[in-house]
Amino acid sequence: MNVFSEHALIGAYSDEGDNWLDQLLPVLSKNVNIAYDYVTKHFDGVSTFKTEGTYICSWIAQIG
Repeated sequence: MNVFSEHALIGAYSDEGDNWLDQLLPVLSKNVNIAYDYVTKHFDGVSTFKTEGTYICSWIAQIG
């Protein structure tokens, strides 16, 4: 464990961590929607999907 992971662990299990997560989730959802909408509109022949298990942006697969 290093100093960063120690503080991340404390934050994750504290009341402040709960508040932070409650504020973070809508932001991440909005960012995924923005990326999804942009790719869908501007990249013909590319299929996208919104992930459900992570906040990392959708994987994009070229249809060919």
